[in-house]
Amino acid sequence: PLVGPVRGRTHFWSACGVMAGFSQGGGVGLALSNWMVDGDPGFDIWGMDVARFGDWATRTYTNAKVRENYARRFSIRFPNEELPAARPLQTT
Repeated sequence: PLVGPVRGRTHFWSACGVMAGFSQGGGVGLALSNWMVDGDPGFDIWGMDVARFGDWATRTYTNAKVRENYARRFSIRFPNEELPAARPLQTT
């Protein structure tokens, strides 16, 4: 899911991409409501935070990542695994 305030917009929030709505919807709703009312989601939502994506996340980037992730939907994930699609667009 992508959750949080949308950059460049006032009072515009996102809560989308919830693939398993019944199992994730409660947590997404709780985080979003806490964030809107209290200014903090109440727990670490880095993996869902819409602010993770900047101007570098173009349509080309998104298409490459979607194809890569869909192809690996039922594959085993490994800690610190970096996938090659759309790299290196952002480096630190």
